[in-house]
Amino acid sequence: MNKIENLLNFIAESILENKDSYKIIRVESDMNVLYTIQVKKEDLGRLIGKGGKTASAIRTLIYSCHSDGKRATVKFEEL
Repeated sequence: MNKIENLLNFIAESILENKDSYKIIRVESDMNVLYTIQVKKEDLGRLIGKGGKTASAIRTLIYSCHSDGKRATVKFEEL
């Protein structure tokens, strides 16, 4: 587990009510790294936030922290 995944775990455990029912999946290609956070339906709204502001903040934070020359993207899905 890398530092970005640790950061995503910290964020998820801070926001979600079901702290033990989420998954973070990392898929890496030549130019991109995709982090998918899968949560239960009832927690998806908490993670996205009102008007998508929480999701946007998470994406901005991960994009700015990612430093290996690849573009980082965060996606939110229902488990």
